[in-house]
Amino acid sequence: MALSQEQIEPVLQSVSPWLSNANVTGLTVGPKAVSGRQTEELAVVVHVVEKKPPSELGIDDLPVPPFVEVHVQDDGGAPHVEQVPTDVVESGVIRLCQLDDRVRPAPGGYMIAVPDGFFTDATGTLGVNITWGGRFRLLTNNHVISKNGTRGPTVYQPDWALWGNTLTTVSGYEPVVTYANRNQPNPVFNRTDLAWCDMTATDGDPSIHGIGVPAGLRSPAVNDAVQWIGKTTGVVQNAAITSVTGRFVLEFMDGRWAWFKDVISFNQGTVRQGDSGSAVFATADSMVVGLIFANDSHNAGFAVRIP
Repeated sequence: MALSQEQIEPVLQSVSPWLSNANVTGLTVGPKAVSGRQTEELAVVVHVVEKKPPSELGIDDLPVPPFVEVHVQDDGGAPHVEQVPTDVVESGVIRLCQLDDRVRPAPGGYMIAVPDGFFTDATGTLGVNITWGGRFRLLTNNHVISKNGTRGPTVYQPDWALWGNTLTTVSGYEPVVTYANRNQPNPVFNRTDLAWCDMTATDGDPSIHGIGVPAGLRSPAVNDAVQWIGKTTGVVQNAAITSVTGRFVLEFMDGRWAWFKDVISFNQGTVRQGDSGSAVFATADSMVVGLIFANDSHNAGFAVRIP
């Protein structure tokens, strides 16, 4: 019996303890690859820093089983167990992620910055200026402009090097739960990495550079055709969503670690350092469905939802 993605996805919660292994960085459901080519068979995809043959696994490495058991019901309602294959993918280290001209009003896709110590700043991407929470707001990542309230509050565009680059101030953020220990037992899984600024039409342009003006916000869905653009890549990326239920652990702030669930993955597209905050735009209905927040060592991107 071939299981659907929706039937398999609940098993990600039961295998979440695998993320405590230092070599495991993420868990998603997606097509199994054989000899480098995707098949139509769905698998639990285990993202690792380094893919190793069984003979080279160390005492601290997780031996990924070839199958995981999924409890489902048949058409008659009777429970039974199906075996779903696993697929190990070398993604490298998952990292937090240029359009660097000064633009007013500032559109999505351009570089923004906040102070991060004496004579230094932290930069990322303005995701989108859109009505959210009843107000016209700039949306980007918490880790870009807020860092759980430890950055800002002044936001510059493109940076603070020149007088007059002040754009706005941080109005709020969704706290991200972090831990000092990479092996934290039973961590809280975050669902977003979001901060926002109240904007005016003079300061913020509702369009996303090279993409257009979004019609609104909605939840992501598998197979959505999407686009994004970040300040570092500077080119519109085209992809399709392959998973909306991924679970990942990554270094979030100053040596602390954060666990995320319901992470959005893509079949292609490039994300580089500094592209964090980019809005993920669904081409079918012009809706924003998430924000880029991380990339792996191969510059594959991952996104979080906007609550």
